[in-house]
Amino acid sequence: MNGTILSRVRKFMSCGRWNTLHDIYYACGGSITGCSARLRDLRKKQFGGHKIQKRYLRMFGTWQYRMVVN
Repeated sequence: MNGTILSRVRKFMSCGRWNTLHDIYYACGGSITGCSARLRDLRKKQFGGHKIQKRYLRMFGTWQYRMVVN
């Protein structure tokens, strides 16, 4: 895998699809907590100020995330 975790998460999430943290982790590497932190970073102005939406999947008891590119 090339690039930083942040750049891999940004590239993976730029498609606009809904993904769980496990999806992001499997695609980008690092750790689940690290991927979660990178999603928070992507909200910050210095990292693009992207909108990170989330929704809860009650049936599976998990959250999904989607990035709306700024």
